[in-house]
Amino acid sequence: MKDNIIGGENPQRMVWTMTTPSNVTVVDAKTVTLTQGTKSCTLKILNPPDGEISVADNVPPHDYDEPSDGSMRVLIKSTVNSAETKQYRVTLTPSSQ
Repeated sequence: MKDNIIGGENPQRMVWTMTTPSNVTVVDAKTVTLTQGTKSCTLKILNPPDGEISVADNVPPHDYDEPSDGSMRVLIKSTVNSAETKQYRVTLTPSSQ
């Protein structure tokens, strides 16, 4: 997957987000494993080089929001500088069973 971001007038902290019903395990600073039942795949950050991966729950902030039972968010955080074009690129690779 690939997303391109163009920076504005000021540097901004950006967060690329993927929501998943999978169980998510952080492997290292650039990699997580997604597991559902007996199947799994690896999500790896290719870009940006300064991307930091983390995992967060997906509990809605308000009681009027639709519940999102069991889903998690995979987050990639990075800074986009003024007028910079930054590419967020990840791979999802199925594990061999």
